[in-house]
Amino acid sequence: MQTVLEVKNVYKRFCRNPKLALKYAAADIFRDLSLRRADRQLRTGEFWALKDIGFQVKRGEVVGVIGNNGAGKSTLLNLVTGILRPTSGSVGLRTEKIISMGNQTDLNPVQTGRENIINKLAFYGMPLKEIWPKVERIIHFADIGEAMDAPTGSYSLGMRIRLSFAIYTCLRPDIFIVDEGLNGGDINFHRKFGQYLETYMESGGSMLLASHNLPLLQMLCHKCILLADGEVKAFGDPVEVIDLYQKLNGESALPGATDRMRLANSSLSQELSQAASDSQLQVVRFESLKVFALDGGPATSGKPAVFELECHATEDQPAVFCGIELGSETVFPLAVMTTEHSLHAGRNILKCTVDALTLSAGRYTVAAFAAHGKVGAMFGHKGYADKPFSFDVTSTPDELQNLARFKKCPLYLSNSWTVIDELVEVGRGR
Repeated sequence: MQTVLEVKNVYKRFCRNPKLALKYAAADIFRDLSLRRADRQLRTGEFWALKDIGFQVKRGEVVGVIGNNGAGKSTLLNLVTGILRPTSGSVGLRTEKIISMGNQTDLNPVQTGRENIINKLAFYGMPLKEIWPKVERIIHFADIGEAMDAPTGSYSLGMRIRLSFAIYTCLRPDIFIVDEGLNGGDINFHRKFGQYLETYMESGGSMLLASHNLPLLQMLCHKCILLADGEVKAFGDPVEVIDLYQKLNGESALPGATDRMRLANSSLSQELSQAASDSQLQVVRFESLKVFALDGGPATSGKPAVFELECHATEDQPAVFCGIELGSETVFPLAVMTTEHSLHAGRNILKCTVDALTLSAGRYTVAAFAAHGKVGAMFGHKGYADKPFSFDVTSTPDELQNLARFKKCPLYLSNSWTVIDELVEVGRGR
């Protein structure tokens, strides 16, 4: 597979003292002009932002970059795009067709949306005769109506993101360099741009993506890089790298960390709570949820239970990633259950069986979602921006249940205890 980007033994140092930084910059320019190699010694006031970074991005591959703030993610992306130069090492781009996307849309606020389209396409080297046929296509994709002929400074952030992303769909670079740039827009636009990304990657497009959105990275990426203190701490399978990152930060692994498609966690809840809840934008509409025991009776603590989710799809959808998040009045989510199935146009029933319902007696809320299986474009959701489903869990009279309810503990863990006589065990060891 052809390599699009190769980073080899890259080091980058900075100086926090402005006067020294200016002095060092002049010295570095003179060194470059004299064709002398850079040394790897820190001078007074300097620190290493990146140390010995190396990786490749191949055609059709998405590589994620994760790490805490200050780990070096943005510095790395600025080196790749040419905004910064490495102190030593090399950044090799095997193509000139590269686009950088950030969390700012870099549209000209005094120009109209239409003028921005023309200028952006021209900026990326598209001939004028090719620009005109694409303007109407971009306008249709962005779907911002009459605002297209108003200054973009009057747009909401979501509208600016939609217009900016719509422009990107006509550029077809060999590689996108993305720094926290895939958020924003409503559910309908997410779906359209997600479908574009799928086609883009299937046709050999590549991406280097730095983000704090771990579910998105787990879902999109083929490989992930974990940066800490400017060094690569891990590089490889996204699930394993993200799991390590969260463990190093004292957090639990992502739910369902055996499969990179299992993205659902609380950050999904936060994103969807900002999405539009207009049901007409949703390809999959969730109608009802039933929770009951295997024999059809009420759901009971510690016993097997069935979750039956009814949804309506406006069209056939292959490989839809569906799931539910359930929680109590104090904690959400407590658990995530997901599946990947095809949905047919019309009514669908999704059935999930739980071996043992480890919930204390009480009332619980459930949110549901459906997403594109490969790129995560949302098809529909329920319970994030609108009222969630709810169900009740019953229990037989039990001292532990009474204590758990008094303490407002949402979890019920069936258990048994034994006492080991320490003296006896020691005697046996002799």
